[in-house]
Amino acid sequence: MAIQNVEAALKEKENSLSSLEEAARVQREEAQKSIMGKYSKFCCSWILLFSQLILIPLIRAEAESGGRDRGERGSRHRAHGGSNGVR
Repeated sequence: MAIQNVEAALKEKENSLSSLEEAARVQREEAQKSIMGKYSKFCCSWILLFSQLILIPLIRAEAESGGRDRGERGSRHRAHGGSNGVR
């Protein structure tokens, strides 16, 4: 009888340990998902920030140089077209 009680207690402890291990596994998986979600958001935020830091100056520079080029072409065109041989 004593052996059966010890075996039952041991089985109960094993079941309890299995339940705790399962709970720990679930918590670990949830923590990993949370970390990955936060890491993904962090990476996306940095990618967007860096793209803005790089692209906005490039777009502005292109717009400024495009405006100057058009202006220069326009002034040259007027200078040549406006003369028509008459001074």
